[in-house]
Amino acid sequence: DIIDFSSLKPLKCRQWNSWLNDKIPRLKNMSPVEAAKTAKGRKLLNKLLDFYDSLGGGRGDLNVNIPSKYARWKLGFGPGSEDEFEEEEKIFNFMSSDENTQRTTQRKDRHARKLEKMKASIFIPFRCEFAGCTKRGENMKKCFRCQCAYYCGADHQ
Repeated sequence: DIIDFSSLKPLKCRQWNSWLNDKIPRLKNMSPVEAAKTAKGRKLLNKLLDFYDSLGGGRGDLNVNIPSKYARWKLGFGPGSEDEFEEEEKIFNFMSSDENTQRTTQRKDRHARKLEKMKASIFIPFRCEFAGCTKRGENMKKCFRCQCAYYCGADHQ
């Protein structure tokens, strides 16, 4: 094999773990873990996962997104068992095994201050970044991740 797909395990592990805990605009700025706790949140989460399914899912082993059936089971509102999702559980827990743990790095205070100073010096227009949208103004919603892009609503993020 030219490509060793097992080298994608750490990437998939980080992606899946962060997806479960990151706030998502389509979930009313809740994380999937938070959304799974309420009926309304689960409804939004099902719609989001159905949308992901409609996109096709990528190229098998190269796809780093969390599989929707596994996500539903992991969040406690989908069918399945630990045996059924054994391979997914190995990927999800990959970094927590002793031989693969890595020290996480934290941004030092001086670097964080420098980053904030740089962000403050950049002009960022209040306009929706969605292609084809012409909405502008102060009532734009800021991207949770980068804090630099703006969108008029969750559907345009």
